[in-house]
Amino acid sequence: MSRLLKSCYGPMIDNFLEYKQSLGYSRSTYEGFLADFDKYCSLNYPNETVLTKEQALKWGIRRKTEQQSGYRRRLASLREFGKFLKATSEPTYIFPSGHAGSSPQYTPYIFTDEELSKFFEATDRLEMNKQSPNRHIVLPVLLRLIYFCGLRPNEGRELKTADVDLEGGILLIRGNKTHKERFVPMSDDVLNLCRRYADNLPYRNEYFFQNPDGNPYPAKWLTRQFLMVWNITVADSNHHPRVRVYDLRNQN
Repeated sequence: MSRLLKSCYGPMIDNFLEYKQSLGYSRSTYEGFLADFDKYCSLNYPNETVLTKEQALKWGIRRKTEQQSGYRRRLASLREFGKFLKATSEPTYIFPSGHAGSSPQYTPYIFTDEELSKFFEATDRLEMNKQSPNRHIVLPVLLRLIYFCGLRPNEGRELKTADVDLEGGILLIRGNKTHKERFVPMSDDVLNLCRRYADNLPYRNEYFFQNPDGNPYPAKWLTRQFLMVWNITVADSNHHPRVRVYDLRNQN
């Protein structure tokens, strides 16, 4: 582990992280929270060798600067760690499901056919931007892939060139929400769009939509660009609903 663990839980946290990685989960999902728990226990329970209800509940008090979503993720990390300890025959306390509250429900916006048509036309009319020189090339393809192939925004942003089969018209989606790979077919129109996009690339990138710095485009960048195009789409309308990039996926 990259962080220095000081409590008795250090070796078990390392084992837990390795176990989660073997299942396809990202180490960073749990590592920071459990390092924080390790530090808390080393300061407040230096001689405790069992994860007790008292330890969990005191560490699990919501902090003043903590958003509800971050609070749920923090407690979920300790809940998963507790389940791991229980499975390895270690006596432990496990946070009950829902202890941190439920996630707020968001109702996706359903675009009309006219809105979608205007939206994609607006992406096609984008001009080169000095701050984001490839925006006018990337957005028309990336946003259409999310919509037509039902991709999560991060699946589109992080799509690797090697996982785009431009011969067979198949996308290999890795590391998704369920931590399972899946194959997604492309329609002929979308496949031809991707082929034209790939032909315009000056060289073969690691990522199909690669930022000039060599990394995938950030989530915040995609959100800003999406809302910019959406504002163009509804510029002449009195109706300005709240929309997200993810809503494109929910149309299918």
